[in-house]
Amino acid sequence: MPCRRDSLRPVAALLFLFLAKGAAGQHFPYEPEDWQYIPGTAAITSASEGSDGIYFSTFDGLLYFDYYTQRLDHLPEINMGLPSHRLYHVYHDASTNALWVVHDDGIAFRLRTDDTWRQVPFMSLPDYFQGRSVIRVGGSFDGIWIDVDGVYTLLNSFTGGFMRRDMAGPDGPVDWNTSQAAFLEPPDLLGWITTGQWSTNIREFLGPGYLTAVPTFVFQDRYNRFWYGTDLGTLFRGDLYTRHLEDFQAGIAPKPVITLFVDGDRVWFADNAFRREGSGYPRKEGYFLSAWDEAISSWRYYSSLSSEAIRDVRVNDMLRVGRQLWLATMDGIVLLDTRTEAWGFIGSKAGLRDRAVWDLERHGDEIFAATIRGIDRISPATRRVIPDDSLSVSPVVEVYTLFSAGQILYAGTADGIYAYHDNRPVKWWRASSLPATSLWHDNNDMFVVANNYIYHRGPKDKDFTLYSIPLSGEAKILEIKGYGSYIWLATSRGAVVYNRRKRRMFTFGRNEGLPSDVVYAVEPGADWVWFLTRDGVVRFNWRAYFE
Repeated sequence: MPCRRDSLRPVAALLFLFLAKGAAGQHFPYEPEDWQYIPGTAAITSASEGSDGIYFSTFDGLLYFDYYTQRLDHLPEINMGLPSHRLYHVYHDASTNALWVVHDDGIAFRLRTDDTWRQVPFMSLPDYFQGRSVIRVGGSFDGIWIDVDGVYTLLNSFTGGFMRRDMAGPDGPVDWNTSQAAFLEPPDLLGWITTGQWSTNIREFLGPGYLTAVPTFVFQDRYNRFWYGTDLGTLFRGDLYTRHLEDFQAGIAPKPVITLFVDGDRVWFADNAFRREGSGYPRKEGYFLSAWDEAISSWRYYSSLSSEAIRDVRVNDMLRVGRQLWLATMDGIVLLDTRTEAWGFIGSKAGLRDRAVWDLERHGDEIFAATIRGIDRISPATRRVIPDDSLSVSPVVEVYTLFSAGQILYAGTADGIYAYHDNRPVKWWRASSLPATSLWHDNNDMFVVANNYIYHRGPKDKDFTLYSIPLSGEAKILEIKGYGSYIWLATSRGAVVYNRRKRRMFTFGRNEGLPSDVVYAVEPGADWVWFLTRDGVVRFNWRAYFE
């Protein structure tokens, strides 16, 4: 069991985890400071003002608006340890500087001195407690008050322990969370002056691409500004004096996602429901692409109706080409200029063999695209497929994945693994009969996934041999990636990292901090590794433990 390199762990906990999990590989220990949960945009349910900003509860965690920076933050460290991300209320207790949240499975709180969330004991809650039944949360000199349909429960501010319950309510004044999950009367939104892409009618906010955001609550802060939460996850702030309305949003849209592209300080997220579920039609409205600029903690969203060039929002892969972001979709390649936000499209008229593009890979000065009918070679300058006789002998079966390793481009297909070398008389040759669905090459060793097994070929080997990594028999391998001497696997039963030098394996699942055991993709980097799971996106500081 690895320890964080700058700390020690309790021996008893390590021994327990080793004995309980050792048979299937060591499970990785959970340390809150090394994990970050990136929430998706979701309905905003309540607000509570803190000393320097406002906390917002959503159906996918907490958000925080900082008065000083004037930015909405998705609080990746705080969200990571929540017992549940479906939140109905948040309350900031000024006397203890603690956060209290009401979620699907109960109530949790986090004091200023805590590193993790603490769950209120179920014996302290009313019988048959449900988070959605809580009307409001507040604090007083006596403790924390929970109002459940007119039944008031008093909890200890420091321990969460039960103190008393009655129907009469608190004796003295209570600082109630003033926002509500629903309006007593529908709000009148006319009279606000909107800027940017949003407008209002009497009851709704109208956004780009026919987006409609319905208000869920209204909250007035200490500066007499009105905040409207919405079912779409967008926040609106209205100034009472100027009547101007601003919009704020943070988190991944859509959610879940299966495709991630790390582009320096900017991270792009996209999805393909067809690959996740085996079915699904492209959505005609809403956001299909989101970008997080980590350096300034800013989010940008792109609607499916932003341009006619967006024929399909089911994204299989992303690649940066100059200042353009190329998106491989189920209907061609969509191009986004990251500076001007102009859109472009490469489809059958440009020479693509098939509409659905599964993978994109840069090899030399060209871009190669994997389709169900073979491989296309594209010029970034002309945005057209390059007519090339050498590609006539390329595989014409379904191509799953591409990987560029030095002067050789590898293609995993239904008919085996093919290799391409531009300077050889025979450009393409069949390197193996294995139907590889995912592959990785570190210029010395090559690892492929075929028929749910892992195969390896070393620099002096003529063929692939079975590579033994002891996985659960029910685990389906969805992706293989590598970084240095480590192999990373995304599977239907969690994620796996395998140290090739030491032949040691560690697993990641719900017990180690992931929101789900189903991991669609994994993206390791120099310090952090990203996990794209069925119930959210998490990144982990793996360098603190390895190397």
